[in-house]
Amino acid sequence: FREQARQNIAGFFNSNENAEVALSFKSISGAYNACRVLIDSVEIINPLYRESDTRYTGSMSYAEMILGINTTDTIIVSRSHKTMEIILQMDYKDFGENSLLVWEVLLGEITSVD
Repeated sequence: FREQARQNIAGFFNSNENAEVALSFKSISGAYNACRVLIDSVEIINPLYRESDTRYTGSMSYAEMILGINTTDTIIVSRSHKTMEIILQMDYKDFGENSLLVWEVLLGEITSVD
């Protein structure tokens, strides 16, 4: 179930590399039963601009807090500010035997501001 959820979330990113940056929590030790990611203070820093007839890009910033949770305590493992590229592009999607041109929102490169 977790692997399927991870694959579904990774589908929102324009590359596997960007998905891995967003979904890996290397700073979480085995001492925690679970982790929780809290996102706050989302702000558009570069509105979408047209790159081509079928693609627009922009960027946003946000605060990210990762909590480590075990049976007795919850601790803030990581707190950071990041920026993320936003991509809006048209792409053909298959619906049975038919294909339609649809808009797709993707997330791109993630960088730490701290």
